[in-house]
Amino acid sequence: MAVNPQDFKQFILRQIHITKNELGHGSYAVVMELEYQGLKCAGKKLYRVFYETGIGHAARRYLEECHLLSQTRHPNIVQFLGVCFEEGSQFPILVMEFLPTNLTSCLERYGILPDEINFSILHDVSLGLVSLHGQTPVIVHRDLSANNVLLSTNMTAKISDLGVART
Repeated sequence: MAVNPQDFKQFILRQIHITKNELGHGSYAVVMELEYQGLKCAGKKLYRVFYETGIGHAARRYLEECHLLSQTRHPNIVQFLGVCFEEGSQFPILVMEFLPTNLTSCLERYGILPDEINFSILHDVSLGLVSLHGQTPVIVHRDLSANNVLLSTNMTAKISDLGVART
């Protein structure tokens, strides 16, 4: 799928350092650690096969995710920072705030969480969903799971991965 970097001109971040540390991966993309102006960030990079071999469905979803996140600002939705381009690539890496863990990993590590934390996480996710559903047009996540709920160091929950979201 041909992508024109100029379509992302307003979102391009310069001087991004890609650390090569993998933070996670899914069916369509890998999430890796980035550094931008001394700030640790996360970068979602679509697997090369999806945009080099003409498998446009995943690439189209990825580009839609970039645009959806760029229009969404809420404390319980992962913050979109911009995009960057790896040297030699014409396809953007989505740059987002870094959060240290997701709800799945937290539950696997600690087991049952105290009620206060459970209620706080549910409240945060609810607020994020209210924000998405309050957009015009409405954004429906369609893939909300413990894997897509990221947690900050103080256990603030943020919705991530709008890759299959629809307006």
